[in-house]
Amino acid sequence: MGKGMIISGGKDGRYQVKLLFARDRITKRIAAFNQQITLLTEQIAALASEILELESEIAFLKLEAQILTEQDREGNKNEIEKKNNELTKKIDERYAKKRRKSALELMKTSVQKKIDYLNDNMPADESVEAWCADLSRNLKGEVGTVEIPGERAIVLIQPGYSNASAYSAARDGILEPALAGTPAGTFFNWALLPGWQKWKPTYRSGYITAKDGVLCDVALIESVSSVKDLDVNTVSFLQNVPMVYMECNEVAFLVGDHVVVQFEGQSWDHPKVIGFVDHPRGCYWEPWNGPLITTDNLWVITGIEEGYTLPTDPENPKYGRLCLDFSAGSTTLITVISVEDIAIPISKKQFFIKIESSYQSTAFDSHFAFITLHGVTGKAFTMNFINVGASSGVYQNDGKTPVELEDYDLGDFIIKVEINAHANPGHTFHYEIDFINFL
Repeated sequence: MGKGMIISGGKDGRYQVKLLFARDRITKRIAAFNQQITLLTEQIAALASEILELESEIAFLKLEAQILTEQDREGNKNEIEKKNNELTKKIDERYAKKRRKSALELMKTSVQKKIDYLNDNMPADESVEAWCADLSRNLKGEVGTVEIPGERAIVLIQPGYSNASAYSAARDGILEPALAGTPAGTFFNWALLPGWQKWKPTYRSGYITAKDGVLCDVALIESVSSVKDLDVNTVSFLQNVPMVYMECNEVAFLVGDHVVVQFEGQSWDHPKVIGFVDHPRGCYWEPWNGPLITTDNLWVITGIEEGYTLPTDPENPKYGRLCLDFSAGSTTLITVISVEDIAIPISKKQFFIKIESSYQSTAFDSHFAFITLHGVTGKAFTMNFINVGASSGVYQNDGKTPVELEDYDLGDFIIKVEINAHANPGHTFHYEIDFINFL
């Protein structure tokens, strides 16, 4: 667990991230050392001034003693002796102050070396490539990171769905370099690390070996601590693990997927699959989450005069929907949007489409919209997903009713998907497609 700053990336869920370390203790220590430097500098300067004053007094006393000696050594004997005694005291005082000044200068050098050591050895905020655990493409700012197995062997970004990757100090904490701790504290942490990793697990990685509804079994990848390469897994397999992922949970996962397992409450008894170690999969073949209409598939827009919108702000109620507005113009049949040169395997046996909203300028029995799947055999499957009539109203597909593709002679692959509309000339049409999916 830790803290990072998004630098760039995100197209396929992969980012450049700057890992941010806890620097507060080091910053405070450097600030305290700088205060010491300031105080020592002031004390050294004061002593230097006092030493200069003493040297002046010593020179004056020497001159006075010399004059008295030259005038009358015997007659001024007592006075000369007095001057010499004062001179000895001043020389001793100067010597003591010089020693004190030298000691303070050594202390200042020592403190400066401590500052230099901290500055030179504090690890830089390293930039790394990190996958988001889910297919979130628009992450920005500070994010929480996932370290497997509790230290920086594998670094990922927290799942970003519903802004869940935003940094949370309570959940994510922050990595602190050993340099920031005290010797006793650093030893204590290193001594406890493998035990904490083993008995208080945070995250592990593994492969899904079986699925049954919303649950799966996971074969864990061996996890070792950086301390003596100790094994920190208590088990090799997890059974009946729930899958919690974006808006579709178990739908996104397949047997064989390399996944991230989180342990709620840091307990081996409460694992859950929360995402992918790399190449995260979206919930839908075409989610239309943006930022472009061509982000997931190379759609070509045709036959639309009014155009389309694709909201990319997750706070927008229409986020994740392709909103189409068009007029039938002078023709009754329009290819609105299409994508070809694709290869969707028929092994994905079920097809879904979800329509959130639709309306038209006038209700006529001849108004409808449909999607066509073209197979490699040259045959096609067509399904009306909006029917508009004077009596029938608007049908909105809920995205939950599958079409069994094995019932149609499409071959091994679907090579083109197109969305068409049929309307009386001059009338306008609007509909919003939430997603298209193949399972």
